[in-house]
Amino acid sequence: MLFSQPTEMPGLKAYGLRELLCLIKEGLEEVFPEGYWVLAEIGRLNRKNGHLYLELVERDDAEGGVRAKCQAIAYRQNAGWLEERFSAATGMSLNAGIALMLKVHVNLHPVYGFTLVVEALNPDYSIGQMVKKKREVLAALEKEGILGQNKTLPFPVVPLRIAVVTSRQAAGFHDFLSQLMQVEPAFPIKVVLYEALMQGRQTKASVLLALKAIALDHAKNPYDVAAIVRGGGAVADLHWFDDIDLARAVALCPIPVVLGIGHEIDKGVLDVVAHTAVKTPTEAANQILTRLFEASRAIKEAAEALSAATKRSMSREHARLAPLPYKIQGVLLRNTRLHEAKIGRLAQTLSSAASAELCQRQVRRLWDVCHAFSNASKKAITASSTRLDLMHQHFLLTLPYRREGLEREFRMLQNRVIQTSKAELGQLHALLASLEGRVALHDFGRWLKRGFTLTLDPTTKLPIVNSKEAIQKGMLLTRFADGEVLSKVVEDDHGA
Repeated sequence: MLFSQPTEMPGLKAYGLRELLCLIKEGLEEVFPEGYWVLAEIGRLNRKNGHLYLELVERDDAEGGVRAKCQAIAYRQNAGWLEERFSAATGMSLNAGIALMLKVHVNLHPVYGFTLVVEALNPDYSIGQMVKKKREVLAALEKEGILGQNKTLPFPVVPLRIAVVTSRQAAGFHDFLSQLMQVEPAFPIKVVLYEALMQGRQTKASVLLALKAIALDHAKNPYDVAAIVRGGGAVADLHWFDDIDLARAVALCPIPVVLGIGHEIDKGVLDVVAHTAVKTPTEAANQILTRLFEASRAIKEAAEALSAATKRSMSREHARLAPLPYKIQGVLLRNTRLHEAKIGRLAQTLSSAASAELCQRQVRRLWDVCHAFSNASKKAITASSTRLDLMHQHFLLTLPYRREGLEREFRMLQNRVIQTSKAELGQLHALLASLEGRVALHDFGRWLKRGFTLTLDPTTKLPIVNSKEAIQKGMLLTRFADGEVLSKVVEDDHGA
């Protein structure tokens, strides 16, 4: 084989490439004979012929760059078992962006070059890193004072304009729309889609851009609520949403955010920050529909109450006005009879004092005056009746405006009650969080994990608080975080 043996030249000794690489491989195996546990992040991952090909990276948290990079491989006979164990422990599949603790051994192949061969994984480390990241993000937002800011926004009584952040092709988007539109009676809901990638490394930038666009459009034509939904897809893709910039954007969103991105096991960062968090897009749509049904029911009840009050008011007015024409007619009739009596008496007086002819003329004139007065009385009665009809019609025409005023007053009162309830509920949530923190401080399990122990009476399992009592007992039970140890007390020469 060409270059299989060292080539001797005056003052020079050359090796074939394969031979040199084999020498290096032997040296590496002597220097690194064992496997080593390594902490790294998956930069890229490919599956081919049953093998796992990984690009491992170590990132600089301060500057955001890559400090180290190396190729690794998990061979077919080991790859399936590693993935199954990781998925069973974390609920996710191996994917780019996940932090790992791997046991590897160094390998140099003459053809394929330097690589790390993966022998084992520690899923607990990956889980811990994800939990640590969530805690760090939530702590940072709490320090900034914006952790619960979106939750303090009042949820609209009638949420009809909705901004949705998701992918147009996502099944979750169609589930969300179907749930909103297939409800009877139908509501005049307006849904505006802001497209974003909901999986992969571009998730953060895409969703941030959509939320920024919603805030700008809201300033011009306000939205009632924003919804971030995602249906299906790999569970591993959910960790892209546990980002501090995304969480900050949701917390500072000027409208309530309803989240439905599919957290089945535990809560993600956005679940804590968003105004309302549910598991699925369908449940997110139901949150909006529930508010609409409540508003519809309240308006219907108010309309029924207003209608009943109007009917009662009309009945009272009708009862008050109905006898008025009869009263007027009675007064006019009494006045007419009174004047007729006066005219009769005057006629008798005139007939005795004057001639019969003069008396008759005066009587006819008086009777003419009486008839004229009677006609005037009838006209007055007719005019009064017409005026009453006009007053009744005016009351019926102004009634709808009174109804609108009552509806406005009802809505103002309803909004005031909702805002007051939200404020009291926020105070109760803050009090509950404080109490949960105090309870956590008294959790003995946490102190045991930090290295403290608890000395107990083996019989009663009660704590022993001083050395005198320990000597009297003779036997002690010491509790650690991972178990218990039974020990015997031996006195020294000083009785201690």
